[in-house]
Amino acid sequence: MGDYDKISKEYKAYGKKATTDWELGHKTVAGLLEPIKGKKILDYGCGNGKFSIYLAQQGASVVGVDVSAHQLEIAEQDTQNSVVYLLESEHPEIETQYADYFDDAVLNFVLCEISSQEEIIKVLKRIHSLLKTGGKLVILNPNWDRSNGKDFMTHQMVYVPELKPGCRVITLLKGNPPINIPDYYWPKQNYLDMLKEAGFGNPEILEPLAPNDGRGWKDEKESPPFLIIKTDKVDGSWNKLFSHDEQELTFGKAKIIVNNGVFTCDPNITYSSSMIIDNLKDLSGLRVADIGTGSGVISVIAALLGAKKVIATDISEKAIENASLNVLSNEVENVVKIVKTNIFDGIEGKFDVITANLPILDEVWSEQGVQVESTLEQFLKQAKSFLETDGIIYLPWGSFADKEIIESLIKKYNYTYKVQSVDKLGFTWYLYILS
Repeated sequence: MGDYDKISKEYKAYGKKATTDWELGHKTVAGLLEPIKGKKILDYGCGNGKFSIYLAQQGASVVGVDVSAHQLEIAEQDTQNSVVYLLESEHPEIETQYADYFDDAVLNFVLCEISSQEEIIKVLKRIHSLLKTGGKLVILNPNWDRSNGKDFMTHQMVYVPELKPGCRVITLLKGNPPINIPDYYWPKQNYLDMLKEAGFGNPEILEPLAPNDGRGWKDEKESPPFLIIKTDKVDGSWNKLFSHDEQELTFGKAKIIVNNGVFTCDPNITYSSSMIIDNLKDLSGLRVADIGTGSGVISVIAALLGAKKVIATDISEKAIENASLNVLSNEVENVVKIVKTNIFDGIEGKFDVITANLPILDEVWSEQGVQVESTLEQFLKQAKSFLETDGIIYLPWGSFADKEIIESLIKKYNYTYKVQSVDKLGFTWYLYILS
C-alpha cells in the first residue's frame, strides 16, 4: 500500500479540490448506500475520514478503519467525535467486536493498493465477517480498463503500454505539489472472481461519466475514471434448504408443511418456489405438470387456482411423502396426482403449464446425488414433447449461479423465452418463461 503517513497533509489538501473523485466516485458510492440514515456503516481504509464524515452527516453510525496513524489523526481532528476511528494494528479485536455488525461497508481506493490476489481475498473475507447477511459492500477503484492514460479534471492516469494483472500503475493527483499514487492493476473479472470466493454475490457494476453541467470536465465525459462494484454478503451455508425443523407455511389459501430433509419453499430462505407461485394466475380447466415438486406447494396452489389436473413428480421418497401429505391436508387429492419418477419418465399426455423448480447450484445438490446441468438439460430436452402448442414453462434461476448454463441450454433446444427478475435475500432471482 502507498505510504500515506508521509503525504497525509498533501493528500488532505488535494481532497478538498478533488472534484472528479467526489462528484463521480464518492457521491455514486453514497447513492448505492441509500438509505443511509440509521445504518451502521464500515469505512474500511477510511484515510483522512472525508467520506466517513459525510456518511455521519447523513445520519449513519460510522466506524472508520485505516492502517495510517497520521491519516487517522487528521480524521479525528476534523470529525468532532461523530465517527469511531480505529487503527488496524492496534485493534485486532475488530473481527470479534464487530462480527456480523455492519449494515453496509465501503472500500474506497483500497483494493487497488494491494499487490496480491491472496491479500485482497483476505480483506474481502474480513469485510464479509463484519457485515450482516444481505449487507452491501461498495468498492471504488480507478478504472484502468477504460481510462488508461486519460487526463481528468483532478487527476491523470499515467499511460501503461501493457496492462497485466498485478502490474504497477501510477495515478498522478493534481495537487500542489502533485502527488504520485502507486497502485496495482486488477481487471474487473479478477475482482468479481475474488468477491465470489470471499462469499459475496449479486454484483452490480457502475462506470459513471461526467454530466453535461458546464463544469471543466476533461476526459471524464467519454472515459469513466472509476470502476464501482456493489455486491452483497450472502450466506454461504445452504444446509438449511434441506436441514430444518418442520415448517408450517402459508401461501394464500394453501397451508404447507415442509418436513426436515425436503427442499424448503420458505421465501425467507429461498425465493425459487415463490418466483413461480407469484406468477401463477387463474388456471381454470388447465393441465399442469409440476416437475421436482418437493413439498408439493406448487401443485397444491395450482389445484386451488382451478387446474383441471396436476401431475407432480419427484425422485425423492421424502419429497413424495411430504407432497402427498400436503395434497391431502389441502383437500386437492382429486386434482393432484403424485408420481415418484425422474423428470417426465413414465408420464403421459400434454400440459398447458409446466413448472420446474429444479436444482440451480451444484454446491447445494451434490450431496443429494444430483448434477445441476445434466438435470436441467434432461428436462429441457424432454419438456417440448409434453407441452401444448400454446403452453408455457416456468423455470426459476438465481444470480448465485451462472446464467450461461440455463440460457445456453434454452437456446440449444430452441425455446423462445422472456425473463422476469426480483431482488430478494441478497440475490437476483430470475423466472424464465418458456414457450
